Amino acid sequence: MKLIVNKSILIFLVFFSLLSFSTEATSRIPSKPTFSFFASDSPSPSPVEHSSKLVPFDLKPFLSAHFPNVPPSSIHSSLKHICGVTHNPTKCVSVIAPHMTGSVNVVSSLHVLIKTLDVLVKDVSSIAMKVSKDPSTSFKVEKSLNICSEQYWKAISNIGKALAAFSVCDYDEVHTMLIAAITNFGFCDEAFYKQGLAKSPMKDINGFLIEFAAFGVDISTKLMENIIHF
Repeated sequence: MKLIVNKSILIFLVFFSLLSFSTEATSRIPSKPTFSFFASDSPSPSPVEHSSKLVPFDLKPFLSAHFPNVPPSSIHSSLKHICGVTHNPTKCVSVIAPHMTGSVNVVSSLHVLIKTLDVLVKDVSSIAMKVSKDPSTSFKVEKSLNICSEQYWKAISNIGKALAAFSVCDYDEVHTMLIAAITNFGFCDEAFYKQGLAKSPMKDINGFLIEFAAFGVDISTKLMENIIHF
């Protein structure tokens, strides 16, 4: 089991260092999203100047729409204990608590996390697709966003497999599929760099999705440890 834990931590750290990425969820994307990414296709003196024309995904309104504030007094103490096994317990609590209903335990918390992640990725994918079809979006950014959309749908497929595995209590598979989703988010950012752009406008949201999925990796690891002990 220590091998599994070390493996998940290693994979998580590799993606953060090499790629630089920092329920019942019912949220929906705005009917008129304000997110748009622009980059001139004309030659520029340097990649940095070229990529500076990119406008990054505006993370703040997206998170506000999906994670309403929850009064600290209403947060179950068990959730704080559950999130204590993650790399950022405070943030873990803040993203799970808004979608938590019913009993609070490790199993229900993991379920809420996976279902919420599914909603988040579908919404981000929809926004990326809309921006890629905007006539003002440059060719390089459009091509990169199309690759991102493909990776997001692969992530959605992996999250779907995680939910299926969860339904039969196969937490090892849940763990594996969440790590696979983290890989997909990393490949999205890489698409922009491969187009010669020094920045990815999706970096902030991908970093958040990676961190969110990593909470699930940490919690599923702890869940597997408890099962083995029993």
